[in-house]
Amino acid sequence: MKKIIILLTLTIFSLSTKAQYSYTPLSEAEIERVGRLLLQNKIDNLLNNTYFTLGVVDLGPCENFLSYNPIEGVRLRVSGKTNQKLSKCFSFEWLLAYGTADKQFKYGASIGYNFAKKASSLYSFGAKTLSLAYYDNTYMPYLADYDKIQYSLSTWTNFSLAFQRKATLKYFHEFSNAISITPQLHYRNYYSRLHYKDKEIIQLIQTPIQYIIAEGNLAWQPERKKARKIPVNFQGKLYSLPTKISLTYSYNIPLSNVERKYQEILLTSQRRIYLTNNIALDLRLTGGKIFGSTNPYLLLTPNMTNSLVSSIYGFNLLQYGRTTYHKQYIQTFAQLNLALKQIRPTLFLYHKSLYGQYLPYHEIGIGVDNIFNTLGVEIIHSFSFEKETFPGMWGIRVRLKS
Repeated sequence: MKKIIILLTLTIFSLSTKAQYSYTPLSEAEIERVGRLLLQNKIDNLLNNTYFTLGVVDLGPCENFLSYNPIEGVRLRVSGKTNQKLSKCFSFEWLLAYGTADKQFKYGASIGYNFAKKASSLYSFGAKTLSLAYYDNTYMPYLADYDKIQYSLSTWTNFSLAFQRKATLKYFHEFSNAISITPQLHYRNYYSRLHYKDKEIIQLIQTPIQYIIAEGNLAWQPERKKARKIPVNFQGKLYSLPTKISLTYSYNIPLSNVERKYQEILLTSQRRIYLTNNIALDLRLTGGKIFGSTNPYLLLTPNMTNSLVSSIYGFNLLQYGRTTYHKQYIQTFAQLNLALKQIRPTLFLYHKSLYGQYLPYHEIGIGVDNIFNTLGVEIIHSFSFEKETFPGMWGIRVRLKS
């Protein structure tokens, strides 16, 4: 009798479960829609993933593997880092590059370890990370990632590139309130600086410039502690702009009598404000000031590029020249984003300005973003009251989501 009762109970439970999880076959229109979503997801992953995973190693960023500039020629680069499959606390990064025109190798590596108890990555929330790095590489002060392939499509007639050897000891400590402190100690040796103009390359630095730099950073990034609530209409449509306030101070000590001591202060503040479910306002303020006298090539430089690919926060029509270097400057960025429910792309309108040692410079732009969840296009106009230095210009740029 007990066996019969158990059998009946199991049968009833099975029937009720099947009824509970029964499904209706998808229509042809729904199957087609799912197919489009899967294809879109594959395109997004292909365009947005900048690293290629190979076991315990992530190779990348992929957009830096191949680039071009007038001084190095074709720049070939191989770089990567270890991932969490090897260790959640330890990381090793490396870089090797070669220019076909200057025929020089550039290289470097860094190691880091997160001493936090619940570390999930090198710089996960609450990190206590100590790192050591050494690089013998080129750099462009007004464009940090100048060797991305999209910046190879440049319209610059003037081009300046510095060669430096740099060693850095850094400690990053983040508290539970999302405030972090980052003391750093640098050794920098600017041993060459080449300038390209009118198809000629000129050596600007004859004697190496060497500095020991003591630096400290204080930052607050509240969204690292708590995930930000994003309106449905904006989810996945905008580039990342986390709330951040950062203050950096550095004391620069020269290793020769030719150069002089100087101090530098940099400030960055940014925030995205969701006005409605369809409208978001991006605000960003950066600025800096140098106290003391220093080599002109070590002065502050606002972010700028003349590539056919747009720099979201940088100036896209500002030409390299005497207006590039400043002892003090303020750079502003404001962009209004409009997300439409019916279509995937977003509309945007922005204004950028630069206040430095010269009269203010401005750029305004309007465009469409998030085409295929990655691409955008914009029309830009620049203007200033000093028309001889900053003649008004028009331009069209492509925007890549990062």
